[in-house]
Amino acid sequence: MKDKINEYIEYIVRIKKSSRNTADSYRRDLNHMADFLVESGINSFDRVTYTNINAYILYMEKTGKSPSTIVRNISSMKTFFRFMIAKRYIEMEPTELIEPPRVEKKQTKEASEATIEKLLRQPKGDFPMVLRDRAMLLLLYSTGMKVSEITDIRLSDIKMEMEYVECKNGKNERAIFFGKKTGNALRKYIENGRSILIGAGQCDYLFVNCHGNKLSRQGFWKIIKDYAQKAGIEENITSYTFRSHYNKALKNKEKLKNSM
Repeated sequence: MKDKINEYIEYIVRIKKSSRNTADSYRRDLNHMADFLVESGINSFDRVTYTNINAYILYMEKTGKSPSTIVRNISSMKTFFRFMIAKRYIEMEPTELIEPPRVEKKQTKEASEATIEKLLRQPKGDFPMVLRDRAMLLLLYSTGMKVSEITDIRLSDIKMEMEYVECKNGKNERAIFFGKKTGNALRKYIENGRSILIGAGQCDYLFVNCHGNKLSRQGFWKIIKDYAQKAGIEENITSYTFRSHYNKALKNKEKLKNSM
């Protein structure tokens, strides 16, 4: 039975171009299944039935395998037996009627206002990249913009005197105000940080990496995650986290305005 598994693994690596990690995961799952089948007296895949597979799933549940692990194993088995059908090694697909268990999504703990404030205080010092990071975080916090929108800002989009940024998203364009604190951070970054990061190069984008090129969305999130780790923040930090706090601030301002 292991020879058929090895043939399948070779197929997904050579033909389907699956990664080595993916292939190793499939091999591990399928070998566990094969071991269970052999112990159950099944020595050939053409003898495997729905009942055998269902018994294996019940065995995984009984031995404490998590729902996500069982779902992954079912997926591995389904793709393997489809391969076996295609190669005409078997006539019946034993996993066809198998339904994977539902995996409940974990509720992520939303970061509190105090946590956000703690994150905003992390960039310390006047190094060029620190000035950049402080300006980015404050802009994210004070505008509720998406990370992709922030990384797409060009230097010409910042209107420092009026304290707003022109956000261009496809055909849509809108002005987003950012306030004095963010404005001061942006000014310091542009005057004392950005020029050093760019050096003799040229780049139209506001936020650049250490090579003077446009900062990527992935680079932005890596910076945020690094600061969160340094601060000992365990809550999940996402762009929605910042937009959520931004929207709450807007609602509070609106309530205050309506009460006056």
